[in-house]
Amino acid sequence: MSLPTNSSGTRFVPSLNGTIIPYSRCNIDTCSLSYAQVQYQPSESGNLAYLIIFGVVLLAQSVLGIIYRTWGFSIAMVFGLVLEVIGYVGRLQMHSDPFNMDPFLIYLICLTIGPAFLSAAVYLSLSRLIVARCAYLARFAPRTYTIIFVTCDVVSLVLQTIGGAFAASGGDSNLKQTGVNVMIAGLSFQVASLLTFIILSADFWWGLRGTNGVYEQQASKLRTSTMFKTFPWGESKLLPCRVKQ
Repeated sequence: MSLPTNSSGTRFVPSLNGTIIPYSRCNIDTCSLSYAQVQYQPSESGNLAYLIIFGVVLLAQSVLGIIYRTWGFSIAMVFGLVLEVIGYVGRLQMHSDPFNMDPFLIYLICLTIGPAFLSAAVYLSLSRLIVARCAYLARFAPRTYTIIFVTCDVVSLVLQTIGGAFAASGGDSNLKQTGVNVMIAGLSFQVASLLTFIILSADFWWGLRGTNGVYEQQASKLRTSTMFKTFPWGESKLLPCRVKQ
C-alpha cells in the first residue's frame, strides 16, 4: 500500500484514533492491520509449533547424517531446516509486530529459499532408490535424474535469491515488487520441476510391479531394512505437502 511521505522520506498513516502518525510508530494497538507487512496477525502458537517441529527434525537429521554418513542428503536437509527455523523465528516476531519490515523479510526470504534445499535432498534420494531397486527400469540413468532436478533446483534457488535481494533492498517500492515477482517466478519453476519429479518417480515405482522381486543384488541388505521400506512411503506423503506449502 502506497503511503504519504514528507520531504525526508518519513511515511505517515492514520492511527486507530484518527490522528496521523509516522509509520515507524505503528503497532497492533495503534494502527490498522491493513497497513502491516501482512494484513493479519500471524498465529503465535501455530508458528511456535512449526518452529519446534523443524528444530527437532534438524537435530535428528544432524545426528542421523553423522551416524549413516549420508553427507550430500544431510547437508541439503540441514541447510533447508536451518532456514525453516530462522523463517519461523521471523514469523513469531511478526506476531507481536507485524509492521516491522525486518522480521517480515526474514520470514519471506528464509521460508521461500529453505524448501529449495529440502527439494534437493529429495532429488538426491531418488537416484539412490533406483540403484537399490532396478536401475534398468528407469527412464534415465540414476545419475541423470539427480543432474536434471538438482540443476532445476539451483535455477529456482538463484531466482529466489535474486528476488529476495531486491525485496530486501532499501530502494523504492517498485524495485521491491520486482523482487517479489522474481521470487514468485522462482517458486513457480520449483513447483513445476517438483511435479515433474513426482510423475517420473511414480512412473518408476509403477514399473516395479512387474519385476517379480528381481532387484539389484548388491543392495539386498539395504532393501530389507525397515527404514528403506518406509522411506518411499513417507516421501510420497510429504511431497504433496511441499507443493501446497
